[in-house]
Amino acid sequence: MFSNISMNRMILLLITISALVACTTGTPPQTPTAVPTPTAEPTAATIPSAYYGVALPGGGGTVTQDSPPLVWLIVGDNANIGTLAAGGTSRGHGDPAYALPDLPTASLPADVRAVIVVGSQSFKSFKATVRPWSEDGRIVPLYDDTARELKAEAQREGNLTVFTLEPTGDASDQLLNVNITFPVDDAWGFYLWRLNPAPVATPTPVSPGVQIEPAVTAGMIRFHSWSPDGEILAYWEFTPEEAAVSYTYPPGTLNFLNARTGQTCQSPYDVGHGYFSNPIAWLPDGRLLTLIDGHVTWGTPCGDDFATLTMFQIPITSIAAYTLDRSMFLLSSEKGYLLYELKTNFVRSVDTSVGGGSPGYSWSPSGGRLAVTAVRDDPAHFEMATYVVDVQTGKVEDVIEWQHRDAEGNFAGPIWLGENQFLIQETLDQGPLLATVGQGVVQVAPELFGLSAAPMPTGAPDSSVSYLVATGAAVEGTDTYHIVLSLHEPNTMPPRLYHSETGEVEELRFEQMPTFSPDGRWLAVSQAPTTKADQYLKLWLQPVDLPGSEARLVLRTDAVGSDVKWTADWTKVAIGMVNGISVFSFPDGAHIRAWRTEPYAAFPEAWSPNNEFLAVMGLVFGSGDHKEALFVVRVP
Repeated sequence: MFSNISMNRMILLLITISALVACTTGTPPQTPTAVPTPTAEPTAATIPSAYYGVALPGGGGTVTQDSPPLVWLIVGDNANIGTLAAGGTSRGHGDPAYALPDLPTASLPADVRAVIVVGSQSFKSFKATVRPWSEDGRIVPLYDDTARELKAEAQREGNLTVFTLEPTGDASDQLLNVNITFPVDDAWGFYLWRLNPAPVATPTPVSPGVQIEPAVTAGMIRFHSWSPDGEILAYWEFTPEEAAVSYTYPPGTLNFLNARTGQTCQSPYDVGHGYFSNPIAWLPDGRLLTLIDGHVTWGTPCGDDFATLTMFQIPITSIAAYTLDRSMFLLSSEKGYLLYELKTNFVRSVDTSVGGGSPGYSWSPSGGRLAVTAVRDDPAHFEMATYVVDVQTGKVEDVIEWQHRDAEGNFAGPIWLGENQFLIQETLDQGPLLATVGQGVVQVAPELFGLSAAPMPTGAPDSSVSYLVATGAAVEGTDTYHIVLSLHEPNTMPPRLYHSETGEVEELRFEQMPTFSPDGRWLAVSQAPTTKADQYLKLWLQPVDLPGSEARLVLRTDAVGSDVKWTADWTKVAIGMVNGISVFSFPDGAHIRAWRTEPYAAFPEAWSPNNEFLAVMGLVFGSGDHKEALFVVRVP
C-alpha cells in the first residue's frame, strides 16, 4: 500500500520490497482502455507547478525514468494528488490495503467533466472508473461489477498528458479509480480519489445515564422468556460451582422475576434447564405449561397449584414450538410429535415420518401449516429434510430434501413468505431454496439472482469456502416478498435484493446481511466500528421499495455496541455497551435514556411484549470469576 509520498522514495520502497520478500504475485496491472499517445519517455523532464493557473501540489520538479509520475485530479480551480493505492514496476509491486483513511476528496457535479493530469509525456493504457463509496472505506477489489468506466479524451501538453473525463452523471458519494500503465520499466499504478463525500453525521447525543443495580446475580444465568402480559420473566440460575462445569449441563433452578415489583421467586418444582429441549411455555392467560418428569402440567409461576393434563398418554420430552397466539403447541416424545390445541384440549398425532435430529420449527402466517427441519440420518452424512405438516390433520403435505454444511446446534425453521411459500436459507448442495408447497423448489441463486449456487472461495490460505445464505420477508398486507442473498463471510460479496413483484435484482450498499422489519417494508443494518478513525456504531435504514432506494444513516453513537435489540414493532432499539445500555427511538434515532451497569458489560436480551421493560444480561470479562447479572429496566 502506498500513499502520497515522494515518487523517488516510493520506487526505492518497491525495490526494497522486491529484495526482501521476493514478491512475484499479487495484484497485476489491469487491462485498461488504450488511448494513442507518444511511445518514448525522455530521460528527464520538468513538470510545471501549475496547469492553466491551477496550482499542482508537488509540481515544479524533475521526473526521470526511475521515478513514477504524479497524477492530479482537477475540478474547477482545485487540483488534488491521487493516492497511489497499488502499483509497481518489473522489479516489485505493492498490493492495496483494505481501506485508506485519508483519500483526497473533491466535489464533482454530475454534469461536470473532470480533468486528470499526468506528469508524464507517455503511457501505455489509461482507464478511469467510478463506483459507489463503501461506508466502511473499503477500496478492494479495485475493480468489481459496480465499477463504471468513464470515457476519456487524451492530449499532450508539454511534459504533461491530460485526460478529460466524461461527466459521471451522478453526484453521490463515489470512488474514482484511475489505472495507468507506463512504457518505462513496465510501471503501473492505481490512483484513487473520493468524490462528493457524504457529510459525517454528528454522533447522536447520549446522556451518561444512571448507575443501576442488577435484579439478580448468579454464577450463570440463562434467560428464557417474558410472560404474554410483559410483567414476569422466566430464567434459570446456576451456582458458581455449576457454572464452572457448565459443559456437564447442570440443571440449575427455575426462577421468575416480576418486572414491576422487582420480586423474585423460585419454582417449587424440579424443572431443569433444557439445553436441547424446552420444558416450559407461557399460556395466553399468564399460566405456565410445564414438563415435570415427562408429564404435561399447568399452573401459576411459583405456585403449587400445577395440575397434570391427563390427555397425554406417553411421556413428553419437549414443548417444541407454539403459534404466535399460543393457541397450538407442538410437543415431542420418543414416539413422535403431537399437536395440542389449547382451546379444545384436543391432541393430534403428527405423521410418524416427521422426525430427526437437531430440529427447527416455523409456523406459516396463519398457523395452519408447520415446517419441521431435521437431520434425516447420521449428521456426518449431511442429509436433511424439511417437512410441511397440515396442522388440522397432522399429515405431511410436502418434503424438501437437501444437504447441510458441517455445523453444530439446532437448525432454524424456514422463513415463510406466504401461506404456501417458504425460504430455506442455506443448503450445502443447492444454495438457498424457495419452496412452494406441493410444487417443488427454486434454487434462489441461479434462478432469481443469476449467480452460481456453488460455495465461493474465501481466498484464505486454508482453501476455505463461504456459503451463500439468504433471508427474506413478506410485505405485510400484500402478496409481495423480498429476498436478500449474501455470503456467510462479511465483506466478501455485497448483499443483493430480489423484488418478487418485478423480478428485479439490485445490489445493496451494505457490507453485511441486513435485517427485515416485521412488516417487510424496511431493511436495517447495525454496523460496528471498522476503523480507528471512526469508533462509532451506526444504524442504517433503507426502504425495500422502490428499487434503488438510498440507505439513510439514522443513528451514529459512540456507545460502541456489543449487541442490538429491536422492539417487536421497531419503535425502539437498545444498544449494549461495555459499561451500560442505551435506548433510542426509531426511525428518528433520538436518544431516549441510558443506564450504567458497571462493572458489567451489558447485552440487551429481550423486550417485554408490551415494550415497557427490557431484560439485560451483564457479564464481567477478564475477572476469572463465574458471575453474571440480570438487569431489568423500564423504558419510558
